[in-house]
Amino acid sequence: MIKTEDSKYNYQMQSTDMYMDLTIQDSKAKHSHRSKYIKILSSSIIFYLLIYKQLSSLSLHIVFCLPIILSVYALSSFVEKETVKAIKNFGILYTTYYSFNIRKSTVFIPSENIYKIVINEMKHLNQIDFYLQILTNKELQKKSPTIVIKNNLPCLRLMYQKLSSMFHFEC
Repeated sequence: MIKTEDSKYNYQMQSTDMYMDLTIQDSKAKHSHRSKYIKILSSSIIFYLLIYKQLSSLSLHIVFCLPIILSVYALSSFVEKETVKAIKNFGILYTTYYSFNIRKSTVFIPSENIYKIVINEMKHLNQIDFYLQILTNKELQKKSPTIVIKNNLPCLRLMYQKLSSMFHFEC
């Protein structure tokens, strides 16, 4: 088992020649942008409650409720944890858990549909982000041609080497 922490992410990896289980947790998710949205949400609710009696039309209620709705949506879209489970000759299961365990999304890719695994980089707002792409073929191509796993580079390299050896791609 490999356990590693860096400035932003904690990740754990258990693997053998046939199996890999990787859990990536954002250690700063609780403190980064979330606190900003909680402040906006609480101040919007307090402000709305203070002026509730003075609002006469429905449109004014909507205008004052909009920041509350947007803050709740933003809070529920933060990714807290990602897991990648791979079994040789079976496939890859990728699960994303969002804030407050409100929702999770799961993608399964059978091994016969995996075309290639690559690490790409993207420049965004003067910052370089790395991500692992699992390119798919056949019927999965119609739904989603690539599965993207964003994280930090050392974790992606480790995952790339393990997945490439399991699914017989050259590193």
